[in-house]
Amino acid sequence: MRHRGPAWPIALALVAAGVTAACFDGADALGLPCEVDRDCGLRQRCDDGVCVDEDAQGPPDTCGDGILHQGEACDDGNDVDDDGCTNACTLPACGDGIVQAAEGEQCDDGNTDAGDGCSETCQHESCGDGIVQPMEACDDGNDVDDDGCTNACTLPACGDGIVQAARGEECDNGKPVDDATCTAECKRVWFFDDAEDSQMFDAWSIETFPEGADPMTTWKRVQNPADAHAGMGFYHLPPQPGMVSVGAGVRLVSPPIDLTDVGDGGVELRFFHKYAFDRCDSCATGDGAVLQVSVDGGEWDNLTPYGFYPGAIGEGCNSSIVNPLGGASAFVGEQLSWAEVRADLAAYAGSSIRIALAAGFDALNCEKNIPLVWYLDDIVVARPK
Repeated sequence: MRHRGPAWPIALALVAAGVTAACFDGADALGLPCEVDRDCGLRQRCDDGVCVDEDAQGPPDTCGDGILHQGEACDDGNDVDDDGCTNACTLPACGDGIVQAAEGEQCDDGNTDAGDGCSETCQHESCGDGIVQPMEACDDGNDVDDDGCTNACTLPACGDGIVQAARGEECDNGKPVDDATCTAECKRVWFFDDAEDSQMFDAWSIETFPEGADPMTTWKRVQNPADAHAGMGFYHLPPQPGMVSVGAGVRLVSPPIDLTDVGDGGVELRFFHKYAFDRCDSCATGDGAVLQVSVDGGEWDNLTPYGFYPGAIGEGCNSSIVNPLGGASAFVGEQLSWAEVRADLAAYAGSSIRIALAAGFDALNCEKNIPLVWYLDDIVVARPK
């Protein structure tokens, strides 16, 4: 039998395999390349360049036989998916769903979409890669922490522990409260005392006035979380155990506070307090307290808080009183819950100051005394809020 055209190589191949033209029924041609049906013999047909059984649906599954057939990009004769030729006899590619570590892929989720955890180049998406992931607020693709997007891919915020100077932060203690390094508003602190450290209390001094007078009470540091504004500690000026013979006062005086480098931006004193002074029938404002400032060791000047004082010493009294604070505007009467006090210190910028919390008592001690007098906590000198 004679074959013409391209079929003769197939016939020669069959002869070499021990198959003669006389008995060529196509059984040994399965899977061999072909161009037309007669290249495949009896009961076979040429389907997509490969000899198949005439009843077969589509070409045979030859991927994995080690022979590169038409339609295969590769065939390495194994069932290893990530060795440079997939089990589908295709070359590896990002997005095919197979992690090809040898090709440098870290992941492959079957697509080339960014923002789904696996990038378009089959790398794990992470903070700093410049792709905003669902759990990221931002991603600027760098390791600069103070440029509007942090290295944790969060938007900057006071309290995140990163000083964002462009946002006006002078410091950032990573907390939502004041401490000795920074305020809760990320502003500078010159003095801080939350009454939690006994050594800080020791840094204060206590003065009585006028000279020689005995107010019969003095400042103490107390630890009692039930009474403190925050934490456990607070400073307490307790009631006198008896009647003061003459008007007398006592100051709690801070250590020197250096405000020489305040510059622009201002500075203020703030603290929390509660109090209850004598409220006698004859004089409900005989006792009271004021804030005072001394510059560079000089005389004491009274300091007025924002919102002013609630009254004045001796205001409304029907008898003369003897109080060393005279008729000064003051904290008088009672404030039974913790309240914040703030006072402007901008006038003292450039100086070294001491602050005093001064209480003055008249010579009366009536039965209406509430056992509270004056509590102080969380004393701060810092930039204004």
